[in-house]
Amino acid sequence: VNRDILDLGELGSFDLIVAISTLEHVGWDEHPRRPERALEALRELRARVRPAGRLVITHPVGYNPAFDDALREGAVPFVHAGALRRVGGGTRWRQVPVEEAWGAPYDFLLYSARAVVIAELRGEPAAQ
Repeated sequence: VNRDILDLGELGSFDLIVAISTLEHVGWDEHPRRPERALEALRELRARVRPAGRLVITHPVGYNPAFDDALREGAVPFVHAGALRRVGGGTRWRQVPVEEAWGAPYDFLLYSARAVVIAELRGEPAAQ
């Protein structure tokens, strides 16, 4: 299915959704930029997850500072979160607390992250 992430309503709900380094591009790589769309997209995906289901995301820190801020400030609650930070200039990574990932610079010259946050969210609770 090739469609806008904010137009998924008729697809129903899922037990698992995985978004690997994609949400930071929503609204950010558009002209004009609409930084709020990345958070809207995350909320839309979470709404597509069944109450007992999971949404797993990876997020390269620094590419979209507005989305970084929203995630860091808890705009959408994580069930679990972890982070990896690049060691030196190579391809070695080490696991770090999420707090150590925020603020890592993004390398726009090489188009690569210096830190990645990996997070799990649950579907929205069922209406009572």
